[in-house]
Amino acid sequence: MMLLAAAALHAGWNLLLKQVEEKYIVSWWAALFNLTLLPPALLLWGPPVARIWPYLLASGLTEAFYMAALASAYHLSDFSLVYPIARGAAPAFLALWAMLFLGERLTPLGAVGLMLVIGGLMIVGVSGLLYHRSAAHSAAISRLAIVLALGVALLISIYSTIDGAAVKLTAPTPYTLMALSLSGVFFTPFALQRGGWKRVANVAHAHWRRILAIGVIGLITYTLVLNAYAIAQVSYSGAIREVSVVFAALMGWKLLGEEMGRLRVIGATVIFCGVLLIVMG
Repeated sequence: MMLLAAAALHAGWNLLLKQVEEKYIVSWWAALFNLTLLPPALLLWGPPVARIWPYLLASGLTEAFYMAALASAYHLSDFSLVYPIARGAAPAFLALWAMLFLGERLTPLGAVGLMLVIGGLMIVGVSGLLYHRSAAHSAAISRLAIVLALGVALLISIYSTIDGAAVKLTAPTPYTLMALSLSGVFFTPFALQRGGWKRVANVAHAHWRRILAIGVIGLITYTLVLNAYAIAQVSYSGAIREVSVVFAALMGWKLLGEEMGRLRVIGATVIFCGVLLIVMG
């Protein structure tokens, strides 16, 4: 239940981000929200021990690039296209890394799951190429959005691995706050290049409710996930939370009225089934 709640909340804050124009700046303010909660957390749990800092710095930097790639992808294309590819391809990257660097082999069931993930990604990706909002630019834009979404998936697989290892060594809640706060600090250059401090302040004034909602929901979501990582296998927990790809496809179709929504729900469902098979295999 904890992971299913996290999946629904994750899709929800991504929907809020997709709906705003200033995605870079809103992402930055939402990440910095965690800084306000850091002092009481440090008083309660104490500062992180020295061995955790390499994990924190690596995770924060990776998540900063993740936020930049995600905001760019949402700027270019539909929510129901970007989110399923970004979230669904991450387990496939993890399985590939296990085979290349850890000498692991996929069982027949895992191989079928990997093929399902790839097939589902192709369904969602092709849907973007089929839908032409602008005859001159839509195909190129969709291809770039797909590439960015795959980049997001790669970054997700990296920081998930880092954080999954870190919470075996420290309490998940303060680690989550520290990692998200650092991601906001590292993301500062991306936000400021969008117009400087004056524009950043104007966006905060105009969208403070949305920023607060994204910050709170994002913090709750990742706290739930890392607490699950601390008590269960990371691969299993990561697979269950990927049901969010189905939630996101449904949201894009029903709430945002995005074209090709029905096809993307099918593709997202195939992706989720494939992820489950990879873990079972």
